[in-house]
Amino acid sequence: FYVFFRQTAININIQKILILIAVLTIAEAIAINTIILPSDLPNWPLTAEMTKIHGSTSRGSVTLGGFNYLRPMGFGGNSSISAVLILSMLAFVSKNNKCKLWVKIISILSVICLYSGNGFILLSLYIILFSRFKLLPVILFTLLVSFSDFQKLDFFYYQAIFLDISENFLNVISEIEP
Repeated sequence: FYVFFRQTAININIQKILILIAVLTIAEAIAINTIILPSDLPNWPLTAEMTKIHGSTSRGSVTLGGFNYLRPMGFGGNSSISAVLILSMLAFVSKNNKCKLWVKIISILSVICLYSGNGFILLSLYIILFSRFKLLPVILFTLLVSFSDFQKLDFFYYQAIFLDISENFLNVISEIEP
């Protein structure tokens, strides 16, 4: 979508879109974990009765301190896609130095609410690239990943993601005919 908007004369304030999407993502996370039943969601695989039997752990939720946190899908229809799009818009706005601190905080909170492994990888990359202190985010992220019990913050989880992405990339490159 970036190429389309760069090639046309349409003026769109990406920062306002980013704010709207980030706030809606946070609101969705709060809503699906408090007032909306998982079985009422259009992409929930179980009926209301089966949800009561199996609980909300049946679709991508994680247990955090005894609480089953259900990840929001976001505007992308998938947590990973939504996180990547939010961070790409944040990087675009930050590159032009038009991004205020509160917009960055809301955007980062929305990515954390999405609880996506790809989102966490890109968030750490964003913090490294756009931080004034280049070494501090690397140290903090390494310590967080090293001593965390959560799956999305586990070193072996990221190693598996990196190896999978690398393998897929090499498969695509090998199938391209010269």
